[in-house]
Amino acid sequence: MASQTEINSQEYADPKNWHGQLYASRRDSRIAVPKKSGFHGYTVNFAKPLGIGIHVVNVIVLTAIVVFAYIHFFAK
Repeated sequence: MASQTEINSQEYADPKNWHGQLYASRRDSRIAVPKKSGFHGYTVNFAKPLGIGIHVVNVIVLTAIVVFAYIHFFAK
């Protein structure tokens, strides 16, 4: 039987789990995986509820920053 580390590696290498720059694998136990594109950093595993939650929070925070900046600096 394969260890979870081996399963994670196999899932990461499987092109079926990559949808452009998005990664989704239910068998991979990681919430974040290294980006495949050659850029440094991580991407979330969209097959995990916590990964989706992290993404949603990031979008909300970035949207709030843009709205705040617009209201305070450009809408005068």
